[in-house]
This record gives sequence, structure tokens and C-alpha cells, in this order.
Amino acid sequence: MKANFDFAKLAHTGHVPSFKEYMEVGEVEVGVCATLAGNLMCIGHIGDEGVYEWLKSRPKFLKAASTYGRLMNDIAGFEVQIT
Repeated sequence: MKANFDFAKLAHTGHVPSFKEYMEVGEVEVGVCATLAGNLMCIGHIGDEGVYEWLKSRPKFLKAASTYGRLMNDIAGFEVQIT
């Protein structure tokens, strides 16, 4: 929720962030963490405290998936705006 609030705040202030600032907020906003956590819980026996701690540590895999998701979302949104 904090990432969604930060993302909305960037949009409404009129400040154009640098790419790095944008990605710090935007990659979390996509919801990859929630999607991955839900998928792991559906598996059943591996959805325990260790998995939660692993997700909280923001491993490289999660950062890469979040960045990929954010960029793909931005590309799709840009293509819709152009047409």
C-alpha cells in the first residue's frame, strides 16, 4: 500500500523523477510480491515463516521480476496512449 501511495504522490506532484527514483517506487507497486506470495501459499507445504522472511528480504529474483513487470506494464501503457 505504501508503494501505491508513493507512486500516486509522484504522479500528482508534477515532479518528474529520475529513472532510478521511479523504479524504486514503481517496481514495488506492480504487486509481484503479493502474486508470488499467493502462488507460494497455494503450493501448501512451503508457505511457512521461512518463505515470508525470504520474500521480506527482497532477493535478486524478486527485484528482477518486479523490474520486468514494471517495465512491461509501462511499455503496454505507452503503446495504448500512442494509439
